[in-house]
Amino acid sequence: MTRFIFLFSVFMSLPVCADSSITSYGLFSESGEHLETTGKVKIDGPVVFGFCFSMYADTAESRLTFVETIKHPLLIKSNGIESIGYSVPKKYTVSDSKVTGCVMYKASKTSDLVPGLWELSISRGETDLAAQRFIVE
Repeated sequence: MTRFIFLFSVFMSLPVCADSSITSYGLFSESGEHLETTGKVKIDGPVVFGFCFSMYADTAESRLTFVETIKHPLLIKSNGIESIGYSVPKKYTVSDSKVTGCVMYKASKTSDLVPGLWELSISRGETDLAAQRFIVE
């Protein structure tokens, strides 16, 4: 019985995140200013692309951890390491039961990009809460 109560209390303390929406996507400045709404990214120098989101979070917590994921075609870095993407945890502030933020990829040079389908997403646990696809050409 004690185990059930403990598990139940842990389950009940998990925040509910719902009603997520993408508020802007496309090209951004390095400072995060939205420049252009587009799903296409050209390989012609430094570029920042991604999306911004907003979601409802039913929690008393002031900060929540989400996972940002970037998936892309095979990219061979200058040090020879191969990559098809990565995921990183990131904390976001909860304000008035709302979480807002941006998931972005910054390519400092053309070798940081490869042509093909790129997908950026934000998730919590096993659930993708928002995602945006881009064609890099």
